[in-house]
Amino acid sequence: MKTSFTDLLSENNIVIPIIQRDYAQGRNDAKTTKIRKDFLDAIFEVLHQRSNTFHENGLELDFIYGFSTISDNKTTFAPIDGQQRLTTLWLLFWYVSIKEKDKVSIEQKQLLANFRYETRHSTTVFCEQLIKFTPTFEYKSIVEEIKNQSWYFEAWAFDPSIRAMLVMLKDIEQRYSELKSDKVWDILNHSQNPFYFYKLDMEKVGLPDDLYIKMNSRGKPLTEFEYFKAGFSEVIKKEDLKKRFEKSIDQKWAECIWTIVHDKFKNDSKIDIALLVDDSFIRLLNFISDILAYKQGIPFIEINHSLDDTIKLYQKEGNLIFLFDVLDCIVELQKNRPLFWADLFYASKGDFTKEKTRIFFQNSNINLLEKCLFNYDKEGKGFTYPEQLMLHACLIHLLKSTKDFNKAARTIRNLVANSENELRDTTIGFSFSEIEDFVESFDFDILDHFKSDQIKEEKDKFNFLNQSNTICEQIYKLEDSDILRGCISIFDLDPKIESRSKIFLELFDEDIINSDFVNRSNLLLCFGDYSQNENDLTNLLASAKGIWRKYITTPAYNKSQLTSKTKMVLMECLDYFDTNHSVSIEMKIEETLEQYEYSHKDWIYYFLKYTRFRNKCNKGYFYWNDTSSYPLFKMKERQRNGYYWDPFLIEIKEQINSSALSLDNGGEMQMILGNDLLQIKSEPNGFLIENKNDPNYQNLTYNQLINDKLITPEGLLVINQSIGNIDMEDRVSKGVAFIAEMINAK
Repeated sequence: MKTSFTDLLSENNIVIPIIQRDYAQGRNDAKTTKIRKDFLDAIFEVLHQRSNTFHENGLELDFIYGFSTISDNKTTFAPIDGQQRLTTLWLLFWYVSIKEKDKVSIEQKQLLANFRYETRHSTTVFCEQLIKFTPTFEYKSIVEEIKNQSWYFEAWAFDPSIRAMLVMLKDIEQRYSELKSDKVWDILNHSQNPFYFYKLDMEKVGLPDDLYIKMNSRGKPLTEFEYFKAGFSEVIKKEDLKKRFEKSIDQKWAECIWTIVHDKFKNDSKIDIALLVDDSFIRLLNFISDILAYKQGIPFIEINHSLDDTIKLYQKEGNLIFLFDVLDCIVELQKNRPLFWADLFYASKGDFTKEKTRIFFQNSNINLLEKCLFNYDKEGKGFTYPEQLMLHACLIHLLKSTKDFNKAARTIRNLVANSENELRDTTIGFSFSEIEDFVESFDFDILDHFKSDQIKEEKDKFNFLNQSNTICEQIYKLEDSDILRGCISIFDLDPKIESRSKIFLELFDEDIINSDFVNRSNLLLCFGDYSQNENDLTNLLASAKGIWRKYITTPAYNKSQLTSKTKMVLMECLDYFDTNHSVSIEMKIEETLEQYEYSHKDWIYYFLKYTRFRNKCNKGYFYWNDTSSYPLFKMKERQRNGYYWDPFLIEIKEQINSSALSLDNGGEMQMILGNDLLQIKSEPNGFLIENKNDPNYQNLTYNQLINDKLITPEGLLVINQSIGNIDMEDRVSKGVAFIAEMINAK
């Protein structure tokens, strides 16, 4: 059926459905620019001809086809094919109507309102605003004037349809100016309109609905966010809440998220800003929805994947209001409090102030909202439970305008950083609720689903600092050490904590313990046995900060030994340096070694004397057996089936550095001297030398050692010991001398 554009508008509401792609004829790529030029050339050639001499000939614009529905005696036509041509004509009609407004009747102006976009809500609103807009033409261009209107959102610059429409309007304005005619509106509204189509209603030719998708091969896939918007509005039953949602979702909420994403990635040409905005908005909505679902025990998958779950969650009016209030709160935050995150948190040690709280998350970005937008997933891998709880606390503070939030944030940081085992899917809802209540009340008694030791510590610190506020800054510095991360229970809350904490942060600075690990760990040994047992292994620290952290915070490797051994040694060390300021770490270690010179040599002596004892011991684990006062193995990792070595033998081998010696994985060392093979392994009271020659061949070296009484008939190189099987001579030195002499003799 042949129909003109004006007839189509008169007889139908034209709705570009959500399934359609964005308006594309205004894109600036080379191919589209040529298409736009050719189309406008054809349109304005017709207008030029009719402006000068009336021609009945018009411009045939081929078929348009789609579906028509009737409601309230009004037909709505949803085009399958023809969207681009219809939109360009609508923009032309609109521009001419406002340039020649004196010729345009109210009815004709209203006719343009029968054209509606539903691909994105922002596009819908933009087109509606154009209809209401009466430009003054006091700007350089119509596009500039549009962008300077109060109703124009900056985020719309990233809506591909709106951006394309503005490009098309710019070209239409130029063509209209070049036409030099004030009769264009008369031409467009003539009974013989120059632009016509052949309209085909698909339902009249019996095509099935699924062909709608198949025929629209140029259509675009909808983003998850667009699916969400299409369905969520139907979930909202209360009219005022529905209006609030529809007004905000593509305006202030969308503009807020646009701004955050654009500011973050505006220089990254590989990022599709529009798509990332949609994905980020979905992540934020899922985060808020998950909190509500966890707290209320409502099964919930994802807001864009399960309509049933969404209805179940948001049929509660309070949940809807909470969601909207949080989104409004984020808009206000982004607009009026740009320094909120920088004033609240810091990540680098050097940025400490007592008003801020250091956060230790793997991603060092202190803006938790950004981290949620770009990383949130239900598994908590991209945005962990501790991060989620911290963000939730911040949002509650902003919603409720709570007091002393800097202090509350520090307490919450301490709780979440030290409750890794307590934050589980099955109980995380309780944790969200408790944090929410705590932010408002600062009541420690409501906390139950965090580590009990840490809850007690936080309560004790709160009471202690209320009585001793002058040392608050020093306590905060201690808490903010990357080794302690808020857990300072190894320190007593007494007057000594101020001096002890200062010394601790100097001696065990987070930036030094790795590069100077051997000295720092051996320094502690100067004050005693600080080791902790874990099952059948003993831990003696390793260079990684995570090892130190576990070692001196609860529950440690061995909670009872943390108190009875490690704490006692650490405090003695700190108190010593508090009164001996001129003594260096190296001096103290050397002084301790000198005390061993004419005395017994326990296992601590060997660790102090031979720094290679700690080499390749990545997690700090050593193995003692019940019959020895000395470590039998040092473990590369924790697994007994992995690499491990006898620390005494590997030290001996390294000192001698001879090809006659080999020591692979295990507790024995092999020595080849000519045709003789011997094996050496540690015993509690010396080294056992074994003959490993074939039984058919004599081991002359081994026999000579026994004949010369250098080893016992059983093959033992004896180390002199005191009562309690403690060495009175250095077994490493004796072993090196013994083995080196045999090698040199050959």
